[in-house]
Amino acid sequence: MLARANAVALALLLLGCPTDPDPPIEDPTPFDATHPMDDVLRVNQLQAEGTHNSYHLLPDSDVIQDWQYDMPPLDEQLGEHGVRQFELDAWWNPGGFFEVFHAQIVDANTSCWTLVECLTTLRSWSDAHPGHHPLFVWIEPKSSFPVGENDVLIDTMQAEIDAVWPDRRVEPQDVLGDAADLATAIADPGPTQGWPLLGASRGQVMFVLLGLGALHFDLTQRPLEEQLLFTNGDVGDPWVAVTKIDDPVANEQQIADAVAAGVVIRTRADGGLVEPLADDTSRLEAALRSGAHSISTDFPGPDPRFPYFVEMPDGTPSRCNPITAPADCTPTDVEDPALLAP
Repeated sequence: MLARANAVALALLLLGCPTDPDPPIEDPTPFDATHPMDDVLRVNQLQAEGTHNSYHLLPDSDVIQDWQYDMPPLDEQLGEHGVRQFELDAWWNPGGFFEVFHAQIVDANTSCWTLVECLTTLRSWSDAHPGHHPLFVWIEPKSSFPVGENDVLIDTMQAEIDAVWPDRRVEPQDVLGDAADLATAIADPGPTQGWPLLGASRGQVMFVLLGLGALHFDLTQRPLEEQLLFTNGDVGDPWVAVTKIDDPVANEQQIADAVAAGVVIRTRADGGLVEPLADDTSRLEAALRSGAHSISTDFPGPDPRFPYFVEMPDGTPSRCNPITAPADCTPTDVEDPALLAP
């Protein structure tokens, strides 16, 4: 009997079948992205770098000066340049999906051809770096039907977002809470309304519909719980918690007032090649002072043609908002490279 038992054990060993069960595999320690002020700082208390037409590649023609900028791939913008806000132009393809480019034929070169592809690039980077503060993704529809006829565009856009980012989103209803409308919620933040804490929104994304056309109108007619995207408009409109004010020189005080009221603001550090050609940072400096939450540029990194490019001063890559953040906030409280990824 002993010989038979030994023979069975030897046969199992030769077949690769262990005679004793494997020890239990311990789950790896989950990555802890908690920052020191995650239970104090809210989403509207940071200031980040953004890009305008984030997908854009140099066109085949150099006739139009304002189009002569070349964006790095989206994940490179995130990883190497600290960009945390993006803008994607969405064109309706009759095949039933959205393409991303600037202008048909004459300025159509892009680093990601479809909305799903662009969002997938952002999502892949986010998955690998869960400690980032929320990303801001502005989507500008370049196609629209008459008022009342945009359900297919809205449904497709939201379905494409949902396919790539089914979770980890800051949505309008998250900000609304118990308030009567979004404007009220951000003006009087509390435990159940207003911008969420950074600790509750790390690794997440916030989508914004850019533009005030028929598609925008039709989206705002839906119940807020059916809207995945925030919608821009005038400060004080009941549905507005985020909007753009693109000229920080002429509108610096207007931006600061909106920021103080809780509205998340996007502005621009440059337009076309005006600032790069002159190596002029006055518009950038006004944007930084204004407290705008994302400062969008066509030049997130060095370009051999110009001395000009944008980076967040003292950012790691983002920084504390100069208008809304508490005095003891430091840039590493907003996002710390040591806590960005496992």
